[in-house]
Amino acid sequence: MSVKKMIAEAERIASLLAEAPAETPDVMAPPVVLNDPLVAAALPIWGDYAPELRRTHRLRPLHRLSFAMFCVYMGEWIAASDDIRRNGTFQLVSTVAGGAMERTRPIVAFREIAYRNVMDLSKEFGLTPREEYALFRDQADAVGKNPGLFGNTPNRALSDDQANGGEAAPSGSVIGSLSALDSAPPSSVN
Repeated sequence: MSVKKMIAEAERIASLLAEAPAETPDVMAPPVVLNDPLVAAALPIWGDYAPELRRTHRLRPLHRLSFAMFCVYMGEWIAASDDIRRNGTFQLVSTVAGGAMERTRPIVAFREIAYRNVMDLSKEFGLTPREEYALFRDQADAVGKNPGLFGNTPNRALSDDQANGGEAAPSGSVIGSLSALDSAPPSSVN
């Protein structure tokens, strides 16, 4: 596909986004742009990932278009990988001298761009192991400091200090944090 065709397709898809209705009955339904046959591979990706992302509070209505971009780039990466599998990485091109030489096919660079975009957006949604851990860690910290933030109800038992009339260490404080690891001393054998 030539650069001009790629730009024309990008403009056509951008117009689909502009024409998409502002609200749909299901706020978590895939955006209209994913119904376009040219990005057909993106819709199953949405179906695979969106339910889990929504369940873990990583996909909100405001994030639908960003996640749709992830799905489109993932679909492009899959399509480019399939093309490379079927047609190879290299192609013969004519030289000025009349001979032929091997060159890397343009789809290889296209796949690399799609890969980078997928990885960048994966980080935004916590789809890499490192980012998922960091996101859950940050969510747990936020819940600890803001009970009820993600719709959960605070249900904490009193610490030993609180039960004995003292104050607990502040949430997120290093001071007193190791007391949660305390265990009863071993019983003495007489």
